[in-house]
Amino acid sequence: MMETHPAFLDWWKQEGRRHYDAILFDIDGTLILGRGNPLPGAPETIDYLHACSTPFRLLTNDGNRPRERKCSFVTEAGIRVTPKEIISCSHALKGVAQRLGLTGRDIFVMGNPVPPGDYIRDAALNPVTDPARISECAAIFAAGGRYEWRESILAVFNELARNPAKPFIVANPDSYYPEPEGGYGIGAGSQARYVVQLLSELGIVKEPLYLGKPCRAIFDYALEELRSDCGLTALRPERVLMLGDFLKSDIAGANAMGMGSGLMMTGVTTREALEHAPEEERPNYIFDHLA
Repeated sequence: MMETHPAFLDWWKQEGRRHYDAILFDIDGTLILGRGNPLPGAPETIDYLHACSTPFRLLTNDGNRPRERKCSFVTEAGIRVTPKEIISCSHALKGVAQRLGLTGRDIFVMGNPVPPGDYIRDAALNPVTDPARISECAAIFAAGGRYEWRESILAVFNELARNPAKPFIVANPDSYYPEPEGGYGIGAGSQARYVVQLLSELGIVKEPLYLGKPCRAIFDYALEELRSDCGLTALRPERVLMLGDFLKSDIAGANAMGMGSGLMMTGVTTREALEHAPEEERPNYIFDHLA
């Protein structure tokens, strides 16, 4: 059953903090709308959480900008957060690399992480961007960002056609994303699915391993960071609330993890879309505003 409340912060003070120990926020459509534009109540909400020492993190499917850069988009809107409070989908590469036994090995990067390779080196991987060296690499990482696609995509397509079992890790499943300067970019998910479609026409079935929302890798990383950095060593998913504006990403991801899910009606979701949403995309709570 979905509960509806006018303002998140009022609900949190009166009831929410009894049920949850930490909060995960989406950024665009939840805290800011475009670059430098805070949504009503966002600065007050974050200031209150800081004052009460409530652990929180901001999750983003932006997989190629460093924490400091994404943090600047939020602080320019007058919302006081630190780079440490930002989690990118690419942070989850570390856990995935460990699970797949890739630590210390070369990985071909399809895209343009900025600055080059930071998330990849943090995951103890060696980034390779030369298509001529792709066969030497233990895995492929579709990082997204702005780059010349043709050579890179062609190299990935041919390599996976020769070696279909090679891990194909993708920063996020997003088809497109809003550019800070306006307009849209084509997401890492779209680029990966283009390769997957080409492979399917060769009779090869390839499932990418996505890191970003709604997939669990980014949520697993966020849980581990909250446990290790915030003194919540026994934190369970059901004691974490995910607050976002997108049903198919924020809400579906939180629900699949067993977290609480709160939908902000300040972003992309309409009342009509909410009414017709499948069960796995229905939030526990609906909020008109942050504060």
